[in-house]
Amino acid sequence: MSGLVVEQQDKLKVYNRIYEAVFNQNWVKRKLAELRPYAEAIAAWSASACQDESYLLQGQALNDTLAWALGKSLGDLD
Repeated sequence: MSGLVVEQQDKLKVYNRIYEAVFNQNWVKRKLAELRPYAEAIAAWSASACQDESYLLQGQALNDTLAWALGKSLGDLD
C-alpha cells in the first residue's frame, strides 16, 4: 500500500530504493543475530553442514538458551 515492496512472480521485491539500501541482507542478518543469543554458533553449525559438533551448545550456554527459547516458535534448525 505504501510502495515499499511489490509482488513479482510470487515474491516480494523492494520497490523503494531508500529502503532497499537501508534494509538489505546485512541489516537482516544483524537483526536476526540480536534475536538469537546463539546466532554465531548456529550459523557456524549450519556452515559446517551440521557436522562440526563443537558448535553445539553445552552446559550453561545450553541451559540459558533453553530458558530463552521457552514460549518462542523456533524453526527446525534451531
